[in-house]
Amino acid sequence: MGYARLESYAEAHIDLSKAIAIGPRYFEAYKERGKLTALRGLHTQALTDFNAAIQIQPNYSDAFYNRALVYLQQENYRAAKAGIP
Repeated sequence: MGYARLESYAEAHIDLSKAIAIGPRYFEAYKERGKLTALRGLHTQALTDFNAAIQIQPNYSDAFYNRALVYLQQENYRAAKAGIP
């Protein structure tokens, strides 16, 4: 997704939300939306998206990695460590 480079986060969020509405099991869309949301500092919402991606695709390492990064930003080191299989 080139949205982050263009800094059109709102547009990207809308597009990713539409993709999720069309295909609710599209785990990569949850991960990408989580990344954009984390960049905006909305950690709780980002974690919700990363958790959704993991629930759909339990071995999705990218979602685990990004979730751990959010926990690190929150200085929740225990959760960051525990959340990586």
